[in-house]
Amino acid sequence: MPAASGSVRVLLVDDDPGFLAALRALLERESQIEIVGSAESGDRALELAILLRPDVITMDLEMPGMDGVEATERIKELLPAPRVVVVSASGYADRAALAREAGASAYVPKSRVADELAATILAVAGGENFVLVR
Repeated sequence: MPAASGSVRVLLVDDDPGFLAALRALLERESQIEIVGSAESGDRALELAILLRPDVITMDLEMPGMDGVEATERIKELLPAPRVVVVSASGYADRAALAREAGASAYVPKSRVADELAATILAVAGGENFVLVR
């Protein structure tokens, strides 16, 4: 659930620094969203999730080392509260199913981020589950 301030605290995770910067720029325009940090690996995402306690984590699936599915599973084991929104360029149907099994609350293809990500983050922070953007 969102912090008492009314904003949704978000941790961004993607191994592409350029895409992370674009996500940050996109989401910083939303008054209801506060970016609390970013990570370029699943291992770092796990560390920051424990440290920062975000409401929502955007999670890339394809990353070297610990991928987004494993990172989502491990985060949800340790911290059940954060909602995970998978943001991926991976094939939709098979990866969405894996993400859901891992505990993700939503799946947004990278091609739909500009149009759908902010609304999806707010929806899952408000309790909606499982949001699939096509």
